Amino acid sequence: MTKLIDQYVDLKHHAVNYLFQIDDLVQNFYKLKDKLTEILFNIETKACHCNSLLAEVNIPLAPLKKLPSSYSEGFFFLEGIIIEFFKHKKILYEHNKIYSLALKEVEKAGHGSSS
Repeated sequence: MTKLIDQYVDLKHHAVNYLFQIDDLVQNFYKLKDKLTEILFNIETKACHCNSLLAEVNIPLAPLKKLPSSYSEGFFFLEGIIIEFFKHKKILYEHNKIYSLALKEVEKAGHGSSS
């Protein structure tokens, strides 16, 4: 007879928490990907503009000076996401540990009852 997770309320609760944390982490990875794409596009656009001005040998200093400030805000946002990743990693690890222990207990109880 196949054992289903619904038979073990505590295990199901821990599994749901663990999966919720994984889903949360996936969403944060998508945010990071989107923000990185946005920053990359911004930097690439401004750098291309500066390169074309430089090729014309008619480049004012202002565009080059403004280039770092145009993406520093994006890097600040990325830093926040990375800090969140470390928090989620710790939470995910704790949920994984709890779930693993609960699963071992269920398996142990299953083996004990079949003997």
